[in-house]
Parts: sequence; C-alpha cells; structure tokens
Amino acid sequence: MTRSSMNRVFLTLIIVLLTVVAIAWSGITLYDTVSSVEVTPGVESQLRPISSSFDSEILDEIETRTDNLEVPPEDLLKIEEETLQRIEELKSEVE
Repeated sequence: MTRSSMNRVFLTLIIVLLTVVAIAWSGITLYDTVSSVEVTPGVESQLRPISSSFDSEILDEIETRTDNLEVPPEDLLKIEEETLQRIEELKSEVE
C-alpha cells in the first residue's frame, strides 16, 4: 500500500469511529431524557439539602435526650469494646 492510500484508510477509520460515537452519544442522551424518573413526595423531603447552620435549640434537645437515656452512650461504647475483645479472644481460642 502506498502512503496516500494508508492515510485515506486511516482517515476513513477515524470518521467511522467518530460517527459511531456521535450516534451512541445521541442515543444515550435521548434515552436519558425519555426515561426520567419521578421523585415521590416522601423521598423528595429526604433529598432536601441539609442546612449549613447549626440550630442550637435542636442540639440542646438532643443533649437532654441523651442525658435521660437508661444506658449512657459512653457505656454503650465500653460494652462494644468489651464485646469486640471477647470476640477476638474466642477467635484465637478456636484457631
């Protein structure tokens, strides 16, 4: 093959590939536009952005709720640590 015919084949290949990509892109865009999903009202409220400011009243309410718990969060963390340690001990006994 001569150099000019190789260039012609290369150019033809590039044009075909770009055409295929353009058609695929257009098809995907059309499919995405047609198949839009409606958001239900219940989910819509969950998708609302979180406020960037802290509401001190809510934080105070959370603090009072955690102060009134039967088992304080610190004790739950200790229980979790003890449980994990016991699991590791049991694993080493089995091995």
